[in-house]
Amino acid sequence: MNGIKVIKIGGNVVDNPLLLEQFIRDFSAIGTPKVLVHGGGVMASQMQKQLGQQPVMIEGRRVTDAETLKVVTMVYAGWCSKSIVALLQKNGCNAIGLSGADADLIRATKRPPVRKYGPSSGDSTKLPGDNNNHGSMNSHGVPGDNNNPDCGDSDDNLAGRTETVIDYGYVGDVDPQRINAGFLMQLINAGITPVVCAITHDGNGNLLNTNADTIASSIAVSLASCNGIQAHDTAASYHKASATVEECHAFAPEDEFRRAVSLIYCFEKDGVLYDKDDDGSVIPEITPGYFRQLKEEGRVAAGMIPKLDNSFKALENGVREVVIKHARNLGNGIGTRLKLR
Repeated sequence: MNGIKVIKIGGNVVDNPLLLEQFIRDFSAIGTPKVLVHGGGVMASQMQKQLGQQPVMIEGRRVTDAETLKVVTMVYAGWCSKSIVALLQKNGCNAIGLSGADADLIRATKRPPVRKYGPSSGDSTKLPGDNNNHGSMNSHGVPGDNNNPDCGDSDDNLAGRTETVIDYGYVGDVDPQRINAGFLMQLINAGITPVVCAITHDGNGNLLNTNADTIASSIAVSLASCNGIQAHDTAASYHKASATVEECHAFAPEDEFRRAVSLIYCFEKDGVLYDKDDDGSVIPEITPGYFRQLKEEGRVAAGMIPKLDNSFKALENGVREVVIKHARNLGNGIGTRLKLR
């Protein structure tokens, strides 16, 4: 196998028929094996309003209570997933739409409440939770909220500051070790493109709303470790749909792993911008050192910093390359490439 591309598109792409059609054509034309991960937050918000619900966002993150979970499941795993698959079939790309619950594809852990601290004013509040975290890393080096309930603040820094308790509700944090990489490899080797939405499960009958960026990064890291599995290999464990990363390592030589897995984030800009107000100021390449410089200079928009943090963690965990680009540029070289050195 010559490598796999894990490509993520957001709700702004899914909700734009013309842009989605162009993206699907370009995606279908990719000759190498691929996995598509999609969001759908724009459509989920529209559906909530149509049902009389008011979407609640905290710092750009969707609050996910029980009723919201029903809506995002219907939108992500239903309409969005099947519409994308239908367009892929139209363009000659045989695909299957999956949630994390299907084939035990992605198990996640329900995110615990987190204490956050702000200015010394106001009262403590408790919020239902959200899923669109673009912040800290979990202990496995992939995107997701840190499970430390104190969020890294020491007692010495908390005097007089306002405490806010956020209960993340029906939200999942992903461990790449719990991704069913063997099943993904079976589909890929059969010529079927997996299309994965942002719904996972906890193994106890509960669905969880999970950030799509996190899912894409976790799948890429998992496949970077499990890319040595081939459906025709002789080891019996290679054939079972529940092959984990540990089983991949048990049956394939070490040099079989960390093959060429690329992670591509498609969003509404042409790449990471040197000047956030100038869409033409795309930075072609960023290393960790240059990233630190950009942050010190205030050149990177606040919302982009966590995405870059997440991307470098993916590279550190075996992904060959990460590219951030506009969805319309999937078929060309325009975008920002991240490299460790």
